[in-house]
Amino acid sequence: MVGLPWPVSVRAAVRHGMNLAALAEVVTAGPGDDIVLVDRSGPMSRRDLVTAVAGSPTPSGPLVTVEGHHDRSSVVALLAAGMHGRDVAVVHPGVENAVQAGISGRAGIGAPRGRVWLGTTGTTGTPRQSARPRYGPGLIRPVAHLWRRWLRGRQGPVLVLPGLDHGYGLGFTLASLLLGRTVLLPPRGEPAALAGIVADWSPVVAVAVPPQLLWLTELQQWSPEVVVTGSSPLSAEVQQTATTRFGPVLHNLYGSTEAGFATMADPADLARRPGCVGRALPGIGVRVVDGRVVVHSPFATHRGRWVPTGDHGHWEDDLLVLDGRVDRVAVVNGVNVDLTEVHAALTAHPAVESVTVTADPDPVAGERVRADVRISEPVTAEALQEWVHRTVGPRVSVAMSLHQRDS
Repeated sequence: MVGLPWPVSVRAAVRHGMNLAALAEVVTAGPGDDIVLVDRSGPMSRRDLVTAVAGSPTPSGPLVTVEGHHDRSSVVALLAAGMHGRDVAVVHPGVENAVQAGISGRAGIGAPRGRVWLGTTGTTGTPRQSARPRYGPGLIRPVAHLWRRWLRGRQGPVLVLPGLDHGYGLGFTLASLLLGRTVLLPPRGEPAALAGIVADWSPVVAVAVPPQLLWLTELQQWSPEVVVTGSSPLSAEVQQTATTRFGPVLHNLYGSTEAGFATMADPADLARRPGCVGRALPGIGVRVVDGRVVVHSPFATHRGRWVPTGDHGHWEDDLLVLDGRVDRVAVVNGVNVDLTEVHAALTAHPAVESVTVTADPDPVAGERVRADVRISEPVTAEALQEWVHRTVGPRVSVAMSLHQRDS
């Protein structure tokens, strides 16, 4: 099992600050035979990782775009960029050109400092980007708290199911590597491969957005000690299914790309108030102002001020309960979908006369996007869905209800 090189961590933090450069130095230090990650290609030792990072080409500019593939290629690219002190934009596979142009053209980006840029609420279309700054000591308290709750005293790998182009997947992958744990990255959409990796490596911690929890409950002869979910609403049905299968090990972690991790509900909190997101993590402030959740956090992209999460919420005793989005954004399988963008895209189709776009609650996906479309000429729902994929984003699915214009 990988051990955490604390002296190296301290030296790296002093030298670089708590950023991607420090992470790269920590992860590539230590015994070469340690297994740092496992993906579709099998296990990767630290020695192999160091060789791959060293063999990566030197970045030509201050900003490196990394496609968030769920495998070692993305991890190697991130660490190689960190070794060279470059900023990194992590994007959904296939959209790197548009995002690269959008970021590099922004005024005030400044000199590279090992920051990580992630798509935020603009997950549909060209993402808006949000950068992690050079962190300070304020990050230690919440990270130490999560380490104590989930990893201390537990020896075993961490299974990460959310994609590396997603803040949840990227955050847990990098944090697990930093804390010296083997990270399991099974191929996405391949249940047999997921089952094989779990059977071979017996992860003690599993990270999954709520819809992915149902995949985990179908795996046999495996009992994780901690299951962490979040990024989209946790329905009572999914919570009950996971708790029945695994026991009281489910934690619901809440935050946003801009605010970072903010609150956590432990198994006792979820038993008391199903679906809640719990209490603020140590060192983080959480308020509900005029029904809207705001966060003051060292994780935030804008430190030193209160950052809105975009969610309505309220307190029930000392537990935070979310009441839906402030804007016209639906959270589907952990992905933010801007309903305004979907509406604009469908309206622009030559066969569409008018359209109404809504989001309905879904016990598994969190929400589902639906479109009531009046058409002026023949077109299929499949053709309109392909139009949405091309013009809005490849991960956006819309349930279409088509109506022919009255003659």
